[in-house]
Amino acid sequence: MGLAGLGLLCGAAFAQSPPRTLTYSLGWGLCATEGGNCWFPGLVRDVAYGANGGYIYLLGLKDVVKCTNGEFWDKDPQPGVSKSCYVYNGPSRLANSTMCAPENGTCSVTGPRTVWYGSNGQFTPKVITQEDTATTSVPCNNSNFGGDPNQGLAKFCLITP
Repeated sequence: MGLAGLGLLCGAAFAQSPPRTLTYSLGWGLCATEGGNCWFPGLVRDVAYGANGGYIYLLGLKDVVKCTNGEFWDKDPQPGVSKSCYVYNGPSRLANSTMCAPENGTCSVTGPRTVWYGSNGQFTPKVITQEDTATTSVPCNNSNFGGDPNQGLAKFCLITP
């Protein structure tokens, strides 16, 4: 699974199946148990928090994240179960993103893309399926993305291929 070097960054690393709700081809490595810090110095990574197939994700994080409910949307993905954090073994899925609008602005999207709305690692995706040459406008606001992914903070939209 390509875990070389991960043990130095995150403590003990173990092979782990990718969390079920997002697909990542390079797999995941255990980086912290609940309450600990998940370290990935100098890197921008996606981190999954949870257990037994129920995970919450933070995307585009840099260096470290605390492995607690409070850091992951203030939600408990598996109540009553000990959880862990897993770091993706490749770059963040937002690594090749482009900012397209601030909160309450509008993104112009050409072709099939994913628009991400949020800030500070808490993003909600919207998949745009259309012809390669078609263009659509995507409002960058809470109502269009089903709620506020990061209350009290300014948000923005990103586009990924």
